[in-house]
Amino acid sequence: MDGTAVDVERTAERQELRRVVGLSAIFCAWLVAMPAAVGSALASDWPLPPELPTAAQVAAARSAAYGA
Repeated sequence: MDGTAVDVERTAERQELRRVVGLSAIFCAWLVAMPAAVGSALASDWPLPPELPTAAQVAAARSAAYGA
């Protein structure tokens, strides 16, 4: 076996490791963000999808968006 075959094998191993690390980072970020998003959605006074929001809810959401 010459040196180029070993280099190709090491490169493939590094690429696989980077892929696994990247996917793990995305999964960890999802684990942190998902409960926060669900909690915010459950605490919201916004109506469920078949219902339309009231004018007061729209005004409150608009002022909150401007404040952010």
